[in-house]
Amino acid sequence: MLEQWMQQGGSLFYNEGQPAQTAANLIILASVIAGLCWGARRLLIRVSSRPASGERISTIQLVLMTTGLLIGWTTGVLGSFLVSWWEPGYEIIRSLLMLVFGYVGLRIGSDRAAEVTQGLHNIMLIRSLQPEPTESTEPKTQQVQQKQLSSLIPAKITDTNIIIDGRIEHIIQAGFLEGKLLIPDFVLYELQLLADSADILRRQRGKRGLDMLNRLRQIGGIEMEMTATDFPDNLGVDDRLVQLALTRQAVLLTNDINLQKICELHQIRVLNVNQLASLLKQQLVAGELLLVHVTKAGKEQGQGIAYLDDGTMIVVEHGREYIGNTVEVVVTSALQTANGKMIFAKPHISGQ
Repeated sequence: MLEQWMQQGGSLFYNEGQPAQTAANLIILASVIAGLCWGARRLLIRVSSRPASGERISTIQLVLMTTGLLIGWTTGVLGSFLVSWWEPGYEIIRSLLMLVFGYVGLRIGSDRAAEVTQGLHNIMLIRSLQPEPTESTEPKTQQVQQKQLSSLIPAKITDTNIIIDGRIEHIIQAGFLEGKLLIPDFVLYELQLLADSADILRRQRGKRGLDMLNRLRQIGGIEMEMTATDFPDNLGVDDRLVQLALTRQAVLLTNDINLQKICELHQIRVLNVNQLASLLKQQLVAGELLLVHVTKAGKEQGQGIAYLDDGTMIVVEHGREYIGNTVEVVVTSALQTANGKMIFAKPHISGQ
């Protein structure tokens, strides 16, 4: 092949008396090489998404890498027929095609092998969770099963706001949150800055967050991990949370709607506590009777304001006279606003 390359090179670059032909050959060859480099790069970016792990090559990886290499070579040979009309540089182009497509096939085979290996590992792990325990080994087997199952549950990353909010404690206590809870070091640092702030409100928020972390440590049923990171200092907290979620393939816990939108653009799963609370609010329909405590006057004349346990505001028509008292009302309508749901009602008179 080396002799063929030398002969082809001689015919390409040494055309005596034909400088135009030599220039045309050079332009065609440069265009083909540039197109191959660009196409290989784009193909690798689209298809190859898993970085090299640095682990020993398994049999499955070796088989798939070899298969990818052979497919790449075959593709290169078939693709060379497209330039068979260009006899002076045909052998060079065919060799370049085999080299580039062989490399691309090798990389794709390596990446797909990692996915296949992980899939087989998960299948083996799930099957191993269904043994036939004996009386003496049953408690130990259950502990192993729980630990293995927890490794399949994606970890949850907390941001600063969700820790200060505090409702996460009740969610965990109720058993609605499983897996590992990741507390990034930059979130802990932000809480410390708030706790040391000269502003009273910021200092109270920081201390509340630190106290909440101490209480979460004492809750059973969930594992907490303080995660050290090495992200650049110029990245904001939200950007670091997004990068950490992508790196750990974790779920983000937050009550920040803007952060949720950013995560959705990166296809990161988000658990928004505010959204959960909104979905769990009591659904009221017209004609339903409620027992409410009127706390203050409304904006309109004669109106009274009451609140449900979940914070939903009840506007009671002709309820100003009941301020400070508990009264039975009947729901007349409901209005969904940007700040939440507003319920309109009127005092219920027996016999009507």
